[in-house]
Amino acid sequence: IEASPDKNGNFKPYAVNLTKDGKQYKIFKGLDCLKQFKDYIYENIKDYDGYVFYAHNGGKFDIILLLSEVILQSDKFKIDTNSTMGCLELNGRWLNITLVTKDRCKINFRDSYALLPGKLDDLTKDFQVEHKKLSETVKHEDITLTNYRTFPQLPKYLENDVLGLYEVLHQFSHDVWNATSITINNK
Repeated sequence: IEASPDKNGNFKPYAVNLTKDGKQYKIFKGLDCLKQFKDYIYENIKDYDGYVFYAHNGGKFDIILLLSEVILQSDKFKIDTNSTMGCLELNGRWLNITLVTKDRCKINFRDSYALLPGKLDDLTKDFQVEHKKLSETVKHEDITLTNYRTFPQLPKYLENDVLGLYEVLHQFSHDVWNATSITINNK
């Protein structure tokens, strides 16, 4: 989720990005982007049932925006307070929020920063993924809620962010699996 402060200093989102497979990329733009995102997920809930959505620093920012702007006002999703992982918070950071629909489909929102602390810029370099963070192309302090559409480099920046995070998580998962798997030799 990309956001800028309004005149009162409250952050308001202007873009939401997602990838399901690291190849296809979807962006929702505008000051109603979180509503667009929520509606899209709900309309495609069977495709996303059981999925985990990661956001880097999501537990301190993205998940809070998502909850306050959309979920707490939605009749389509409810916070799952019955399962062990439904709502998991540690030191003021949401590690996981599970949402459930009326027909019992579940999706999870997790904070990748809690798993991989560090700047996304550094992580995309450290894990040597294809889509590096394009930190030099966009300065967030220059973007406002009235001019966010005037940055021609913003779409590529957002695409690299979401694809880079996906690739980092995929590589991390692969590295952990390889480091911890046990090979059994049948003699």
